[in-house]
Amino acid sequence: MELGQFGVRILWTARYDYKHGNVVHPHWHDFYQLFCFLDGSGEFACGESLYPFEPGTLIFVKPGTMHSLIAHSKRTVKTLDIKFRIEDERMEKMAQGLPAYVQSAPREMAEWLETIRKEGLNRQAYFKEMGALVLTQLLYGLARLAVGKEAEEEGTAGGMQPVAALDQYEAAGRVAAYIEAHYAEPLSLAAIASATGYSPSYVSQIFKRSKQCTVAAYIKMTRIRHAKAGMLGAESALKRISEETGFKTIHHFSRVFKQLEKMTPGQWLAQERDGIRKGIHFE
Repeated sequence: MELGQFGVRILWTARYDYKHGNVVHPHWHDFYQLFCFLDGSGEFACGESLYPFEPGTLIFVKPGTMHSLIAHSKRTVKTLDIKFRIEDERMEKMAQGLPAYVQSAPREMAEWLETIRKEGLNRQAYFKEMGALVLTQLLYGLARLAVGKEAEEEGTAGGMQPVAALDQYEAAGRVAAYIEAHYAEPLSLAAIASATGYSPSYVSQIFKRSKQCTVAAYIKMTRIRHAKAGMLGAESALKRISEETGFKTIHHFSRVFKQLEKMTPGQWLAQERDGIRKGIHFE
């Protein structure tokens, strides 16, 4: 068998919904699996540990690990799910050291998983390679989180200040959290900087370095992400959804949506509803 691109081989990915009381019974398999929880809450058993999950939680299941899921909340549990193999020895060693549970993962990780799903759904030229490239970025992103957490814990234990890179990562996280809490309001770089206690130039610099995008682009992506959740969660009119997610007009909303998603809101909704609980096979 040909070695997977970038040392990983994606097998399958999907967007799943679990209603209140739904259960995934205990099972195991010989490949890796990564769950990202977008909405709802419940418990996930992985090996001998039981983890509570909520929006933003990541669960990393290693080969041969028994795992199961139960949805507790009345809100539908929504997940992005990917199964894959690692065929590179160095990456395999790195993956074995990754934590099984990340309570509040950076939001771009969910966006990366959605990008992989779209590649498999649309199946354009080089979709396997593009999906593998994004998955590799995600895995090393998880490894960086783990290293950063260890360094922060060591610094705290030794009475030392975190290194500058960690300070910048934390600052970018505060800015992202502020945008997440106020996305429906008018936002500007100056206002965000003032609210988070940084200068506009510093916010712009550390945000590009940490998130690989501008603050303005991140605001758009955050608003569109919440708009998509609103479109799936209720039969609200697009005009109301656009207003509730910070867009001045429905025309502005539609223009930004098409810019980011490469399709209209109506086309995206039809595709999304067709794709839920539909496994997308890469192999």
